[in-house]
Amino acid sequence: MTRTDWLDLLVVDLPSQSRFYQDLFGFEVLEQSATRVELGSHGKKRLGLQAGAQRVVDPRQSGLYHAAWLLPTRADLGAWLLETQRKGVRLSGASDHGVSEAIYLSDPEGNGIEVYWDKPRSEWPHVSGKLAMVTEALNIRSLAQASKGHRWEGFPVGAELGHLHFQSHELDRAAEFYEDLGFELSQVYPGARFYSLDGYHHDVAVNQWQARYPRDFSAAGLLSYGLQLESRGENRILDVLGTTCVLESLLCQK
Repeated sequence: MTRTDWLDLLVVDLPSQSRFYQDLFGFEVLEQSATRVELGSHGKKRLGLQAGAQRVVDPRQSGLYHAAWLLPTRADLGAWLLETQRKGVRLSGASDHGVSEAIYLSDPEGNGIEVYWDKPRSEWPHVSGKLAMVTEALNIRSLAQASKGHRWEGFPVGAELGHLHFQSHELDRAAEFYEDLGFELSQVYPGARFYSLDGYHHDVAVNQWQARYPRDFSAAGLLSYGLQLESRGENRILDVLGTTCVLESLLCQK
């Protein structure tokens, strides 16, 4: 079960952003007003869009690096890839991370997006007993062939928000925030740290690759997000990025 549950984005153009995510993933509108849209699948909220930003994402600010959407199977990812090609969606990258295969892009206002599937845990690379994720070229042809005629028909049952990757101008403080919540360090990259619960490759990650400034909420970007954790009493706290983190009790265990 995912530990990152949903996210809200502050946007400049609400109708355009709503159409983009509906078209990209097949999300349905759960609630809508003049200033806010709640998008989801199978009756569950996945993404909230809130109007009010004055300009698009500033990549130098702390906030969201990318939201990573996890698909159940390789065939699902292959079918989604073929659908994006059919629609002319502009992709920015594709990688084999050893633990997963991932495709990258950005929404029209500059929010990063990852779409991926997880390889079986028995195949995850380890060095000296520790997880060793890699970044290698993804075999796009093989992935497309894996769809095996499986068509993309919207966000499938079992798909979810797999993890959130943040960027922060204060990497140590951001990392400490998640450590205090009980996340365990799973891997260190130059300028980045990856954290997990229950042995997942990472539920959250934080990097300092681009961020130079605190989050300015006049710009589009991350507004809030939900984490499913054991109950800690107070369920809304402001994290080091300046966004509201909503802590939710677990409904079940892995």
